[in-house]
Amino acid sequence: MPFALYLKIISSILFSLFVFMHSANAELELKGQVLERGTKRPLANVNVFILPEGLKATSDRDGNFVFSNAPRGEREWILTVTGYKRVKEKFTYQGNTSDIRIFVEKNSYVDFETTVVGRREKKEAARTVLKQEEFITLPGSAGDPVRALENLPGVLQSFDANVAIQGSPPEDTKYLIEGHEIPFIFHFFGLNTVAVPETVESVEFLTAGYGPEYGRASSGIINLNLRQPRKDRSYGMAYIDFTASGGFLEGRITEDKKQSYFVGGRYSYVGEVIKFASEQIDDEEDSPPAFNTAPTYWDINLTYLNESWEKMKFRLITLASQDRVEAIVDGADNPTFSRRVFGTTRFYRVIPKLEFDFSSRSKFETSLGVGSDISEFKPGEQEFLIDNFRLSWRSNYSREVSDSYNFNIGTDFIFQDSTVETRIAQSFFSRSEINTPFEISDLIIGKQKSSELQQGYFLRNEFRFFSQSLKVQPNLRYDYFKLHNRGYLQPRLSVIYSLTEDSSLYFNSGIYVQPENSINLSEESGNPDLLPTQSNHYSIRYEHDFREGKNDGLLLTSGVFYKNLKDLIADSSELVTRDGEQVPERFSNSGKGEVKGLEALLRYQKGKTKVNFGYTYTESTRIDPLTGREFPSEQDQTHNLNLTVAYSWGNWNLSGRFRYVTGLPKTPIESGIYFENADIYLPVQGERFSERLGDFWQLDARLDRKWIYDTWILSFYLDIQNITNRENPTGIAYSFDYSERDTNMGLPILPSFGVKGEF
Repeated sequence: MPFALYLKIISSILFSLFVFMHSANAELELKGQVLERGTKRPLANVNVFILPEGLKATSDRDGNFVFSNAPRGEREWILTVTGYKRVKEKFTYQGNTSDIRIFVEKNSYVDFETTVVGRREKKEAARTVLKQEEFITLPGSAGDPVRALENLPGVLQSFDANVAIQGSPPEDTKYLIEGHEIPFIFHFFGLNTVAVPETVESVEFLTAGYGPEYGRASSGIINLNLRQPRKDRSYGMAYIDFTASGGFLEGRITEDKKQSYFVGGRYSYVGEVIKFASEQIDDEEDSPPAFNTAPTYWDINLTYLNESWEKMKFRLITLASQDRVEAIVDGADNPTFSRRVFGTTRFYRVIPKLEFDFSSRSKFETSLGVGSDISEFKPGEQEFLIDNFRLSWRSNYSREVSDSYNFNIGTDFIFQDSTVETRIAQSFFSRSEINTPFEISDLIIGKQKSSELQQGYFLRNEFRFFSQSLKVQPNLRYDYFKLHNRGYLQPRLSVIYSLTEDSSLYFNSGIYVQPENSINLSEESGNPDLLPTQSNHYSIRYEHDFREGKNDGLLLTSGVFYKNLKDLIADSSELVTRDGEQVPERFSNSGKGEVKGLEALLRYQKGKTKVNFGYTYTESTRIDPLTGREFPSEQDQTHNLNLTVAYSWGNWNLSGRFRYVTGLPKTPIESGIYFENADIYLPVQGERFSERLGDFWQLDARLDRKWIYDTWILSFYLDIQNITNRENPTGIAYSFDYSERDTNMGLPILPSFGVKGEF
């Protein structure tokens, strides 16, 4: 080989060694990102150090950081973030920055909600807001937003998918999604809310003396506000347990994060689980199953968010839900009454919403709610169908005029087109033959149509005096109901006085009007001259925060409330003249009543332990328009007590709830009268609401555990409701001739465990 070639090879080797040795000590740009371990959430304002050089960089709002003079070779990261575990790990940098991500693990992923250190903002006492970080971890709620309300004073024990508030019947409570009314808020038995909990940003709970933005409810309002989809990253969740399975996906659509989406849903088979548990218990007692229903439900949620404009935001929300129940009604000694019963309720809402931020002091929101509510009920040969098309519109303009005055003004409209169909077999009225086949000609077919327009206008004013220690809100609402052909002006007043930085006194009052439903207003089955029911609310509440701006400590809220009820719907046997003819009145507005009560709520937190104690004392009475006698209302629950305790350590959380409620009043049936022509027994009732069911009490427990990985989180939970398997009475069942009676019992012990993955 020629000497020149040897020289060229040796020169190349020496040059490569020189470049390698020089580059080993070269300083290059290093880029990376700081993320929360498990959730992949970017962490901003985190200081990242490289040792031993002591170089420092700070992450931006997207978690990104840059070292412009990073040395190659083996080095060490150091990150210290409040609330997170310290990161100290070695790494080797060779100049490739495409996949450098630092995951920082939180101290705990099951801690209670973070309380902002500082004084609480003084808001109206009639409005309680639970945010997601609260209800997800609130003991006894199983992470459900509306079930979390059951731990608050004023929420009565209910054995169905409704919520009764402060001694009023469930139908006096309205349920809303983003301010638009929906027919029900719970799935079957009140086990779950109709929206996936992780999609709910907050739940508003409005009680006696609530503000002017909402109306048409003489008792209270429950409103779910759905959160916006995440834009910083893609995120998903999936879970499966004994009662349901579900999940969701969300994330940005465009790289500029101006558009994002959410899609999720659930399907439940809770009925089969409850039925199986009940059969096992009853088999041991050698008795027929006490629970023979088979409920199922599903719900879906789609959300699209567009923030492409500087001062405008557009959000499109779609929510749909369905519950279906099948049961066997046992006719006891008379097989005529044995039948298979089907029931289905479903609804959907499409809600486009626009938000305009004109300035820091001026904002306008408007939204539509388009959808349908459908209920089907098939008891044996009969069939009932209710189909309501609904169109609602809400708008609100708010303005901060000065430091001492602001106002909100808006509209709240609802249009509803209803169809009620009935198909009832002749054999339903004549029991001379049992299980007789029937043809279409044997059916009594009825169909009623009605339309309804409800117009609402509201104005909220807030005047602030004495360095804002006194807030006076003289508010006003006006509602017009087309079916009643009447309008009602409803003044409402709220006063907030800050006694000290940590204690406040609240006063709320107002007039509330609730329209009657179209069925009771029909000429065929009701009274078209009925008026809306009215209620006057008064409440006084005192609040003291002993925490002095800290996380730990005691928060006390207590107060009294009073409701005066008038124009209540009562049965009537009178005859009235209508269109020149004597017709049955059926119903009248002769009912009266009142509700008075006391509420108290204690919230205590010390480190990893949290205790909530809520108590409500209620006296709810009505007056018989015929005799003038005062009697308890159907929702008169004298004592309602909730105690919840939770303790967390590491990524474990253990919580429990004890609940005690006075039994509901019931009207006894003393005997039955046999009608030979119809072959049926009619009940002979005793004194109205003269007896009570047995008291209700229940103990629940829940255990949660999380395992944290770099890019996902695995959760396990065990939830046991009615852990003592106590038979809580829910009602009274009678034999076909009313000669015998038995007590219906609520849910048996209901254990459930499941796993959830977040990624």
